[in-house]
Amino acid sequence: ESSANQQAIMTDVELKEHRDAPEETTNEVVVPAVLNGKDQLREPRARAMVDAGRKSLTVSGSIEHLKRHLRKKMNLLNDSPSLWGKDADIEAAMMENWVEELLRFMAIKTITGDIVKPFRLTPSEPIAEAWKSLMVMPTEYTNVCLAMGNPHVIDHDPFDADEDKDSENKYSNKRFNASLREYHLVFKSKPDTLFWSDPYTDKSSLIAFMERVAAFFRTTASTTGKPRSAQMTASSPETIPTSA
Repeated sequence: ESSANQQAIMTDVELKEHRDAPEETTNEVVVPAVLNGKDQLREPRARAMVDAGRKSLTVSGSIEHLKRHLRKKMNLLNDSPSLWGKDADIEAAMMENWVEELLRFMAIKTITGDIVKPFRLTPSEPIAEAWKSLMVMPTEYTNVCLAMGNPHVIDHDPFDADEDKDSENKYSNKRFNASLREYHLVFKSKPDTLFWSDPYTDKSSLIAFMERVAAFFRTTASTTGKPRSAQMTASSPETIPTSA
């Protein structure tokens, strides 16, 4: 047989071993490797990265610090925080999913190699705020980046978010749309519009907010009837739900 055929056979064997491998009893999160330079496990790898990042935050206890900071930034999701009322369960779900979307964005940056300038991807304003909130904890941020498989921290341009917020230039819009496309390609779903609102729309804040909330609760109800936040408590990356 040719070397090409032998390489293909090895790939099939490796893929079968990966699928048939018994579940590990260790708590260590293993990010599947790229096979023969061709990533055939893109979505599982991304979900494993998210799981690894979440575990790093949880073990250090910094995930609660991050959530506390994000609670002070609820105005980025809407202009009337009182609309949330005093429902602790809703607020907890918001914080859980906000962290989830940040980790997904970091996983996309890792998978696509968009970790140094010039950047090809840019986040929404809520994700940019969560990203900066994590970076003010440098040790924890470094640990999350390394846990996802990066050789160093994911670089960040502090002027990038200001540019996206204050001007609607075509380059920023292009990078934001590229982020949405990569999200769909990697996770096989559209990003949650509550956290990934388009900064280039001209809708009133209240209308846009109500639309995002409605979309959030539509995607929250999975086929099992459980909210996303409840499903994401499991450590296995396969338990992280995918939006319809």
